[in-house]
Amino acid sequence: MDNQITKQQILDRYAEQGLRLTSVKLDDGYEILVTEYGGRIFGPFGPDGVSVLWANGIFRDAEGFKDFVQSRNWNLGGDRLWFEPELDYFCTSPEAFDESYTVPEGMDPGYYAMEVGKEEVYLRNKVEMRLPADGRDKSFEVFRTIRPAANPLKYLRGTQCKVQYCGYFQDIDVKDTSADKGLYPEPWILTQINPGGRVLVPFLGDFEFVDYYEPVDENCQCVYENYAELNITGQRKYKTAYRAANTFGRMAYVNRTASGRLYLMIRNYYNDPSLSYTSGPWREPQNRGCSMYFYNDGGSEGGYGEFENSCMPSGPEIESHTSHSTTALWFFFGEAEELEKVIYNLLGISYKITI
Repeated sequence: MDNQITKQQILDRYAEQGLRLTSVKLDDGYEILVTEYGGRIFGPFGPDGVSVLWANGIFRDAEGFKDFVQSRNWNLGGDRLWFEPELDYFCTSPEAFDESYTVPEGMDPGYYAMEVGKEEVYLRNKVEMRLPADGRDKSFEVFRTIRPAANPLKYLRGTQCKVQYCGYFQDIDVKDTSADKGLYPEPWILTQINPGGRVLVPFLGDFEFVDYYEPVDENCQCVYENYAELNITGQRKYKTAYRAANTFGRMAYVNRTASGRLYLMIRNYYNDPSLSYTSGPWREPQNRGCSMYFYNDGGSEGGYGEFENSCMPSGPEIESHTSHSTTALWFFFGEAEELEKVIYNLLGISYKITI
């Protein structure tokens, strides 16, 4: 893994451009950085000082980062927040998906305001945009809270896992302020990950998935008795999505840090199959109902993967123009056999780590 961006590089680049960021202390000496520009979460940073999550190589280049910020580029890396429905918010029409795809500036990098609490950080953004397909105005307010999360294994009595742990919660509150309340905003968390590892998707019932781009093959996805495994390379573009009805709101990524240490990353989020999750591929926009997604970059944007999930939408199903979501991202560091115990206890699958 050659994309090793350090805490100090991120601190230096933000300081040089007069941009605010702050540190949140987590368990076992780890920490994350939360930024105002882009509303990003970088890290976690451990003893080697390198971000576990993917961060753009532009952080190595002071002048390049200056130009990056002045052009209000969005592709910083780390943990970010976008909104569904993607086809309506990001492109003029499904048929022109790749050609017309544009990230709304008000959404990302946005115009976040940051407030620092005792152990938590608050981010607020007012998204104002014009829908690309029909020119309608859309606006909504976003309130985010980032705070430490305790070890989810702490109350287990029968299994002891000898691992280091850190993690954080992200609370997301959204208020639709549009005069036209159509296209209810659905929070969409996209976490950029360093390539070289394997995604694990625990699965219930008959296996199926939604293929977004070029068809995946056995080099991308392998399916086993009760889970799917994805190969994250950052070299071949693909995206897969999984039904809310067949998943249970947990997904994992196994990889090695820059220093070669194994780690396991698990996301936990509220997953409700009764909700109409609005994302669908451009070839088949009504093929919906997925809350879990994974993206593998083809290399043109820096060679990363993405660990994605939808959160709680607002709208008629919950009879509200506001929504609240809480997700957790847990990190475990240790030997393979210890991480395999964590996988079994939190995902319910027997998995042998081979990377």
